[in-house]
Parts: sequence; structure tokens; C-alpha cells
Amino acid sequence: MPDVSFKINGRQYEVSCNPGEEARLAELADYLNRRVTALAGQLGQIGEMRLLVMGGLLVTDELSDTMEKLRRRDEDVAELKRTLESREKALSEALSKAAERAERVAADLEGT
Repeated sequence: MPDVSFKINGRQYEVSCNPGEEARLAELADYLNRRVTALAGQLGQIGEMRLLVMGGLLVTDELSDTMEKLRRRDEDVAELKRTLESREKALSEALSKAAERAERVAADLEGT
């Protein structure tokens, strides 16, 4: 298993990951480092554990907000699909009735 080395708030960490996941892990560590560094800038060095916990909570809050937005988007898409299906059904019925009328008119014209 490959190891990825990164810094968070100036401290070096090394984490193992599956082959091919190194770049993604480094990217995630960099994101967390930016969040923790920003917190340290706002709050000072209040302790590594507290900064990491607060950084983790901020990232989790962002994730939660994003998941809620996706859930609402999925609900909107489902509603749009239902509306489209309903309109397609109404259009199909209207076309069917129009075709029946056209056939009746054609039959009437042939009969005259």
C-alpha cells in the first residue's frame, strides 16, 4: 500500500491508501489543511486536536449542505419527470381524440 505524506497546520502526517488513490488523498489533505489553517488564523493555535476536530466539523457541515442540495435537486427532477409524463399522457390522449375526429370527418366525406 502506498503512503501519502502531507502537512496539516504545519504538522507532518503519513497515511496509507490503496494504489491509485494517492493524488485524491493529497487533494483532500490539502483541502483540510486550508480549512484548519484558516481556523488557526481566526482562533489562534488552540491545540492541534481542537483545530482538527473543528476543521472536520466544518468540512462535514459543507458535505451535509451539499447532500441536502442534491436531495432537493433529486426531488425537483422527480417532480419534473412526473409533470412531463403527465403532459405526455395528456398530449397523447388529445392526439388520439384528434385522430378519431379526423377519421370521422374523412368517413363522413366519403359517405357524401
